[in-house]
Amino acid sequence: MNRLLPIRLGVCFLALFIGCLPAHVFARSEHLPDTLSPKAELSLITCAPGTEIYSIFGHSSIRVRDPEKRFDWVFNYGTFDFATPGFLNKFVRGKLDYYLLSYSMGGFLEEYRRDQRSVREQVLDLSPAAKNAILQALKLNEQPANRFYKYDFFYDNCASRERDVLKKALGDALVLKAPTGVEYGSYRSLIHPYLQDLPWTAFGIDLVLGAPTDKTAGVDGAVFLPDHLHDILAASELLVDGKPKPLVKEDRVLFEAKPEPVSNGPFSPWLVMWIVAGIGAAISFLPFGQAKVFRLYDTVLFGVAGLLGILMLMFWTATDHQATYANLNLIWALPTHLFFAIGVWVRRWRPWVSRYSKYAGGILVLFLLSNWFLPQSFPAAIYPLVAIMALRLFTFWQRGQD
Repeated sequence: MNRLLPIRLGVCFLALFIGCLPAHVFARSEHLPDTLSPKAELSLITCAPGTEIYSIFGHSSIRVRDPEKRFDWVFNYGTFDFATPGFLNKFVRGKLDYYLLSYSMGGFLEEYRRDQRSVREQVLDLSPAAKNAILQALKLNEQPANRFYKYDFFYDNCASRERDVLKKALGDALVLKAPTGVEYGSYRSLIHPYLQDLPWTAFGIDLVLGAPTDKTAGVDGAVFLPDHLHDILAASELLVDGKPKPLVKEDRVLFEAKPEPVSNGPFSPWLVMWIVAGIGAAISFLPFGQAKVFRLYDTVLFGVAGLLGILMLMFWTATDHQATYANLNLIWALPTHLFFAIGVWVRRWRPWVSRYSKYAGGILVLFLLSNWFLPQSFPAAIYPLVAIMALRLFTFWQRGQD
């Protein structure tokens, strides 16, 4: 079993929940205009996913440009302060305040040029009254009493906040629509395409996320991903005097990055878990297996599984992250496996460990037989792992480990 898996899992969790973090924080201007001129433009800025782990889901911001008043500003809901007291504890527990920050479009664009991440702009076809209403909403949101919010990756993030601003300012006149022929499935399925070149990150994120992630996102939910917000706004309409017109009047590229080749390592989660399972099967059935070899293998296997279970249980019960609630991976990654991992070495625990192996093995077999009916999908790589864990438990129960 990969002993670094708990660490990888933590890194994957961080990747999931800091996807909207810009690399630098800029100074906020106190000189925003009260109203916009007729030549002003209001746009959605969509930034492509980056190669760094914190940027794999992309980013969105709102641009307000007024050439007549020499004003070109970006409003970014994806910032937080590393200097916040108790930062790490608040971050992990989902209690960290994110906030809206406005700064120069030039500085914003330069940041993404440096990172080689493409930037697109959708200019919205809005009336002067609507543009001013959105500007006032953004200014109100940036006031100290209003600018902070509890970030949630799926339900309240740097992209969904922009949808909310538009919906509040435009009301029933805004009709959000999916692109032709597109149906949005579960939240989990929507993030998978971003992780296809990061198999270990995908594996870790799938382990962390619970059953709520498998709910259908639909059009309104899919906007948590900047690319989908872009596509939905491109297909959406605005009702003017009861007649629909396209919401976006122009879609342009502000910066086109050069594609970078991605190289995956040779050891995918699927391959590693099959190797782990193969080693377990060999020491279970071949004659060279010795008691110490059994114990060492079981200690590593069930020790890591137990630690993962404790980690997932903490994400469920001790954090505010809704996406990690009701994680049914706990059916096979029982935190009590950690006691089994220790108990195989303690002779006086032998009767308890023997009974535990029988019942825990039965739970794992039931999981393998019924997981397709559970309201959560599971990473395919866990199946050989769960199978060998069940085999080792029943082997211990039957042989008693001398």
